Amino acid sequence: MTSSASDALPRPVPGPAWLQTLALVLAGAIILMIPALIHGRPFHFVDFNQYYLIGEAIVEKLLGAPAAPESPPAVPADAPGPGHAPAAGNAGGDGYFSLIGAGRSPLYSVFGYVLASGLSMWLICLVQALLGAWLIVRALDLLGGLRRPGPVLASLAGLAALSSLGFHVNLLMPDVFAGYMVIAILLLAFAPRLSLPETLFLAALVSASAFLHKSMLVLALAALALMVLARFWRWSRPYFARLAPAWLLGALALSMTVQALYGFAAEKLTGDPLRSPPYLMARIYDDGPGQLHLEQACRADPDAYALCAFSGFEYTTHNDLIWGSNLSSGTPSFISSPPDLRQAMLDEQGRFVLKSVTAYPLTQLLATTSNTIRQFFLVSIDEINYGAVLILQQYTADDPQALAHTPGFAHCLAEPDSCTEENAYNRAWNSLVTATALASLTFLLCLLGVWTLFRITPSGASMASQDRYLCLVWALLLILLANAFICGATSGVHARYQARLVWLVPLCLIVLQDPVRVLADRLQARYRRFA
Repeated sequence: MTSSASDALPRPVPGPAWLQTLALVLAGAIILMIPALIHGRPFHFVDFNQYYLIGEAIVEKLLGAPAAPESPPAVPADAPGPGHAPAAGNAGGDGYFSLIGAGRSPLYSVFGYVLASGLSMWLICLVQALLGAWLIVRALDLLGGLRRPGPVLASLAGLAALSSLGFHVNLLMPDVFAGYMVIAILLLAFAPRLSLPETLFLAALVSASAFLHKSMLVLALAALALMVLARFWRWSRPYFARLAPAWLLGALALSMTVQALYGFAAEKLTGDPLRSPPYLMARIYDDGPGQLHLEQACRADPDAYALCAFSGFEYTTHNDLIWGSNLSSGTPSFISSPPDLRQAMLDEQGRFVLKSVTAYPLTQLLATTSNTIRQFFLVSIDEINYGAVLILQQYTADDPQALAHTPGFAHCLAEPDSCTEENAYNRAWNSLVTATALASLTFLLCLLGVWTLFRITPSGASMASQDRYLCLVWALLLILLANAFICGATSGVHARYQARLVWLVPLCLIVLQDPVRVLADRLQARYRRFA
């Protein structure tokens, strides 16, 4: 910031700084929970049942009680998203928990199970809201110089009501931690005065978040690569904290070590290794090259791939091939296949993907680009309609599982057909959040383009004092693009994958108030000079 901008910053109200921060965090957490309080219960997604069941199995294993049964909960034919259990009678039961266990963090599973079943499901939202409020309060202070309680709480209220944060912070899923991880990384990289305890906490948060989902680990690795590259570029080198790459590398090394130890322990305890379904195989198949290559290879040799058993069937999405959302038509799926066929598909995934991509490189490039762009701009909270009522009516058969602990849900449990998930509140809020997200994302792209073009002109030298913020915006944009590629191009295009991060855009715009004001003044002065 310029010295004049720094002098103009509002001074914090009198009192101990830690006490002010604590008060803001507590008030901010309540504000962030308001959308769920209005809704009457935390927001559900069907995958939380899997986290709940895995958490139950882990706790029972640790306490010496019988482990959870291998048979999974029932799932309907119209599964709305990835990661769903197979329909009853079609999974074969064998190895189900080892298949979903690789993609369901034991940390969040135990956290969700213990709080939901033993205390209160609201505590899951409260913990997520407290952590989010603290990160936002510190980001506004350290990156934006915003310290007065009124503007800080107003910012939190705006994020809760107008951005996807209000949904994700109250969603019983670890998705919101992707955004928390990115804030932690940006603070480690750009915050000018982090204390050692805060640095350690942020590094621990990055490590824990990367352990929650593989997509978060890959995203953090992309951020680490970005930091390392920035150290080699003279323009950005002064603005990245010198030790930030080391902190991030240590955090990720710890996360991967713990993940490896968990996989080793799980295999020793269950006798079955953790195995993720062949998501990339399904993605390449759905993109087109996989299907074309499979049909050609299987015509030449029916034993070319174990996947030849799937050749000739129609799949609507990649989820159909993995989870079997069209079982009523007799279409085979990975999860409904015998264990030996599943293992053969996992073993051949790398070979199949490589040969499919090399056989049709241009087709795959176009599909990957399309998926990335679609994912980048798909920022709604449509999953609000895949909530507790839908799960109860279509996913859990006779076992309510986690839903039995859902606040204010007893009447729906008693009469499932009397409840519905869609309502005017959900529709209106989803539309508002989507419109705000697209508007803020568009504004950020335009701002970054104008700012960058102006900066490289001779007149742009007057903006050199704001380069730290220009570097911050570029870092955020590249992380958003990396997330769109990681999720959309390698897994599947789903709204919650990008919506889990897009709320960082309006937060960034709040942080950029002073730099944007300086840019506006410079552009106005330049316009007057040429007018």
